[in-house]
Amino acid sequence: MGYATRDDLIRRFGADEIDSLDAGTGPRTPRTWPRLQAALADADAEINAVLAARWSLPLPAGLYPLLNAIACDIARSRLYDETITEAVQERAMRARAKLRRIGAGGYDLVTDAGQIVPPKDSFGGAVSGAASRFGRAALEGL
Repeated sequence: MGYATRDDLIRRFGADEIDSLDAGTGPRTPRTWPRLQAALADADAEINAVLAARWSLPLPAGLYPLLNAIACDIARSRLYDETITEAVQERAMRARAKLRRIGAGGYDLVTDAGQIVPPKDSFGGAVSGAASRFGRAALEGL
């Protein structure tokens, strides 16, 4: 399940803009939006790359309004070629900055039902890193 859909992009930015940006070839049906599907998949991958450090993926079922907005802004910017406007580019930059803050713990991850999704280490997930020089074994006998 992705963080955003074609319908989400249309609600935010309008059908005219989204349809004009998704200039794929072949017949147009709701299931064949080639550029748009690629842009949404790329946005999902970018979001997951950040979230994987703190949350077990895939996330529990539910819509995440903040991630939906971020995915829409990132996917929209990916639909533009060299003609990206400054406003679209700025929105994508702000979305990526917000995504980095989420990954760093600056925001809670909240579902549309108001449920906070706990990070991995809140419920006993693995935390990795270099072994401590001053662990129990190293200090034994001192």
